[in-house]
Order: sequence, then structure tokens, then C-alpha cells
Amino acid sequence: MEILRTAMRTHNSRASTVFSSVLPRSARHLGRCDANQGRGTPAELLRRWPASLLERLDRGLCNLARLSHYRGEEIRFPRSVDSLMFAANEEEADYLCQSLKGLDYVNHNWTGAGEHVFVVTPNGWQRFEALTRGGGSIERPVFVAMWFGNTGDKSTTEMRELYELGIRPAVRDAGYRVDRADDVEHNEWIMDQVLGMIRAAPFIVADFTGHRNGVYFEAGFARGLGKTVINCCKESELDKAHFDTKQLNHVLWNKPHDLKDRLCNRIKATVGQGPYHFEPDADNG
Repeated sequence: MEILRTAMRTHNSRASTVFSSVLPRSARHLGRCDANQGRGTPAELLRRWPASLLERLDRGLCNLARLSHYRGEEIRFPRSVDSLMFAANEEEADYLCQSLKGLDYVNHNWTGAGEHVFVVTPNGWQRFEALTRGGGSIERPVFVAMWFGNTGDKSTTEMRELYELGIRPAVRDAGYRVDRADDVEHNEWIMDQVLGMIRAAPFIVADFTGHRNGVYFEAGFARGLGKTVINCCKESELDKAHFDTKQLNHVLWNKPHDLKDRLCNRIKATVGQGPYHFEPDADNG
């Protein structure tokens, strides 16, 4: 773990450099670790950009594992691997490659012709399988099921603030990425997209404020898949909950910002600390 501690100490954010120089070339690799297959606007791609060093290492490892047709295959790159590793430049890419090697996740060397040669190690495959097992891997975004409010009234503002000030920062503070259906660019029928996101999520946060049928459906679908569902609700509306769910434990809130710490603690107690560390002002995960 010393190599990881050293990497974390020396890593600094160069977001503007990374985004301008590497994002266009990295779009295809974003798709290798995400359900959306690299599609979307620049803003969407930025939202899914690895936010921390640990996430870059994990996502780079996943890219290499998915490029391997069999265990032990040599993966060769005759050119720079900065986009593969989500690096700002070749120097940083080499640093990330050496960090993966130091963690014993890959063997990494160069040929006489200057090609990069990677082989994912047994420890690397173990890490990859832990990140991606069962489709609901901890690498994937948590899915949020919630009412968006009635267009044109104060409920829209309240529910937006609930997500931005309560749910989203709570999930990220617990070490997970987060998605809400209306955040994601897509071309498919919306329910196909929603069900795919639920299948891929490590767990679900469902806020039942407003008691919309869609939230009950999405939470029920997740439970049917064996997913953990963490229930939330505005305290003044809990008595309106359906009988079948009213008996379940809910994280209650009165004002949107009330939910952040309560939900974060519930996530950690229920599913454990996630793999990522996000900067306080980082873009969406």
C-alpha cells in the first residue's frame, strides 16, 4: 500500500489541462467502464471523468482488463496511453502505469520499438472482478429514484435542492459515484435507460417524497434484483407512504440539507465505504 499512499500524496488536480487535451481521445475509454458506452455531450463526458487518483487507477485497470481476450495476454500499445489512463500527458500516464505495476495489478514494460506492453496480473484480475462483479459493481454509479417535483411550483426547487445538497453529496462522501435518470444523455426509451442503470448500480437510494408510482416501481425492481435500497422521505410525508413500504426504515429529512450526513452515515453502515474519494468542489461523479 505504500505505493498507493505515495501516489495519493503526490497527485494534484490538473483538470483544465486534462479536459482540454485528453477528453476527446478518452471518450471511447469512458465507455469501457460505463454503461453508456462513451456517448454523450462534452458536459456528460466531463461528469463521468475520473475524479480522483484512485479512480483513475481503477478505471485504467478496467480498460486493460477489458482489452484482454484471455488471462495472461500481452496488451501492446505502439503509441501514447494517456487517454487509456485518463492522464494529462505522457509523463502522468507513465506515472499511473508504474503505480498500477507497484500495486501488482499489471506487469508493464516497453519493447525496443517503444511499445507499451501490459499484462494484467492475478491481483489485477482480482481487483477487476471486485469492481465489476455481478453488473452492480462498486465502480458503477449509485442510482437515485426520486420525484422531480411539479413543473412550475416550489416542489421542483425543493427536490432539486434535495438532490444537489442532500443526496448527491452524501453518496459521494460515502465514496460512490451517483446518477439520476434525468442527468444522463441517452437515445433510448427512458425506461430502458432507467432499468439498465438500476441493474448496473451497486445499490439504490429511493426518496419517496411525493409518493410517485415511478419511485415505487424503481425501488421494487431493484429489490427484485436483490439490490440494497436505502429509503428516504420527507418526515411530514411519511404517513402517506404505501402500507408495504411504510414499515421499512426510512432516512427522514425536513430541509434538503438535513439529509446529507444522515444518508451518508446510513450508506456506510449498510453497504460500507466506497472506493472513491472526491474533491469537495469536483464535478458530478
